[in-house]
Amino acid sequence: MKKSVSILATLFFAFVCTFLFSGAAFADENSPFQTAPYGDGVMITKYDGDVSGTLVIPEKIDGKPVRCIDRKAFSSNKTLTGVVLPEGLRTIRKQAWSWLRLTTTTPLE
Repeated sequence: MKKSVSILATLFFAFVCTFLFSGAAFADENSPFQTAPYGDGVMITKYDGDVSGTLVIPEKIDGKPVRCIDRKAFSSNKTLTGVVLPEGLRTIRKQAWSWLRLTTTTPLE
């Protein structure tokens, strides 16, 4: 009986850990974008690049379509003045561009 309880507890712990960390943000070492899974694609959770002027957000990151831009994802960059949005983008959350002085946002055609 104790052995089966121990096995169940271990399985439960493994399930909880998998659930908690499955949405953790990740980033390619060379990419300025940190992302998290979002539906059939990814959500940009943070941009750490140093682009001045206009940034073209790629349609895909790590082979997955960019579907969402998270809250405050670009708030740390004070030099962006324009953003070109990818075609497959579906959601831009509140304050994604907070504290930026954007003068242009252009959807890809």
